[in-house]
This record gives sequence, C-alpha cells and structure tokens, in this order.
Amino acid sequence: MRRLGAVRGPGELNQAGAGVAIPAAAAEQDEGTLRTAQNFFGDNIYFDISGTVTLVAGSPIQDEFVWTMRNVGIDNLLLGSDFPQFSLPQTLAAFDKLGLTEEEKAKIRYGNAQRLFGLK
Repeated sequence: MRRLGAVRGPGELNQAGAGVAIPAAAAEQDEGTLRTAQNFFGDNIYFDISGTVTLVAGSPIQDEFVWTMRNVGIDNLLLGSDFPQFSLPQTLAAFDKLGLTEEEKAKIRYGNAQRLFGLK
C-alpha cells in the first residue's frame, strides 16, 4: 500500500488518530481523483444529515452535498430534526429541495432507521 499525505496504514495513527489504508491501485491514481468513499466505510456507520441539510439546501454547495450523500451511500444516512436549532418542518422543506429520488427520500426519512433499529 502506498501512503498519501496524512493517510497511514492499518495500525498507524494519523493526526486525527484514525488508521486508514488506501489500496495500491487507488493510490496510483492522481490525488485529485481520489474523491470516492466506496469501500471506505463499514456498513455499520450512519450519518445524521438533519442540521447539514438545512444549511446546504439551496446553497452553492448543494450539488456537492448530494454527490457526497450518494457516494457515502444513501443506505447509511438518517434524517433527524436537529431541534431546537431547526424545526422539523424547516428540515423537511430543506430536504425536499435536494432533488433526491422518492426511493432515496424514503430510505433517509424512515427506511434506514427502521432497518437499523429492527423495526421493519
């Protein structure tokens, strides 16, 4: 495995304290093209996007945020309310501005939580 910048091999710590390895095939690519989280996260890591979606929707970085959501994996995203900073209606209105498919919205709104907590 080739190391890039602060990225370290398994068992070694980078400045943030996490050990991360990049496969040699990926490391051989130009550093500017290493913009994918595919096979990077375990399937047991979930992200609550509620506060972020409220700030990003309608902003110049909305498309990048949606790209990141899809790259991390729609199946690993949850939507909370982030109350009292943002109300649930504010969060849902922002979420609907992202241009996600109905299937993606359903997974993030409730499907992923049902699966995660065994409620399905």
